[in-house]
Amino acid sequence: MTVVFQSCDKDARNQKIILYALLHIGLGIVGLISQTLQSCMFAYSGETLTKRLRSEAFRAILRQEINYFDQARHNTGVLCTRLATEASAVQGASGIRFGFFCQNFVSIGMGIIIGFVFSWQLTLLTIAFLPLMIFGAYLQIRVTAAFESKDKEFIEDAGKV
Repeated sequence: MTVVFQSCDKDARNQKIILYALLHIGLGIVGLISQTLQSCMFAYSGETLTKRLRSEAFRAILRQEINYFDQARHNTGVLCTRLATEASAVQGASGIRFGFFCQNFVSIGMGIIIGFVFSWQLTLLTIAFLPLMIFGAYLQIRVTAAFESKDKEFIEDAGKV
């Protein structure tokens, strides 16, 4: 792209600048459309899975013996809360988050490949810090999961009322 400015002819330079500007705009539009489609498709698949899981969980609850519902931990509020939250947790793990995971995995892989093509030394240095970034992401997921489990307990307690 910087080669455009080497041309001494003003008209040729302007034509190449317009060409590259249009290519960038086209690339942005393609990115917008593909990102929107990815989000919509993963959200749809996650929602379908959640609906199916809720239906199966409800059927499993209905098949229980009568004494199952006499236990305090299986009262109607807890069961309704469990139906609402557990299937949604699966959707969070399988829907849009899975799409972002796939996108990030491919981005890292392609970045490493492109990096090795252009500067293998810098790529090796970057790969050396990759475990630290993965560990940081792991810690963030663990802390978030701990907060979500506490929230789930509070919601179940609120459902008992």
